[in-house]
Amino acid sequence: MTISIVAISGSLREKSTNTRLLKEIGQLVDSRVSFTLFGGVEGLPQFNPDKEGYPSANTSAWITLVRNADALIVACPEYAHGIPGALKNALDWLVGTDAFIEKPFCLYRACPRSIFAPNALLEVLRTMSGKHVVESDVTIDLQRSYETSDITLAKVGSKEKILNSIERLCDFINERRNS
Repeated sequence: MTISIVAISGSLREKSTNTRLLKEIGQLVDSRVSFTLFGGVEGLPQFNPDKEGYPSANTSAWITLVRNADALIVACPEYAHGIPGALKNALDWLVGTDAFIEKPFCLYRACPRSIFAPNALLEVLRTMSGKHVVESDVTIDLQRSYETSDITLAKVGSKEKILNSIERLCDFINERRNS
């Protein structure tokens, strides 16, 4: 049975290392994994609890994508020691739904200096009742290669690290399916 993984980058930056990291992952996964990088963060309207029952088409698509996924990978930059607003907004749209309850997730970071945002993000995702698969978290230093347009995980020696992370995430999902 195929495992569906949805990834979301918290960065809207055109040359985002977090987004590039997630794009690389999509090239690495094998046929057991259906990998989708959600690219609609910028198109989500500002969260408004009064409109939860009447989400936009983009918001509905985001909620459905997460609901149907087996797991979520979140790659998050750090802005002023916090979670980027666009990412927090996307997560806020999930709060009033069943889409993320008990959903396995892991965190990816493209900059090891980012230490405040991951902790804040963990607090948010745990409060939303997600299941953190700690063994699948990955930190890769792509910041030094920011201006290089041909960043690949193989070039920074992290291909194996990513493959192991995905394997652990898949193992967690399969164990849940079999229990």
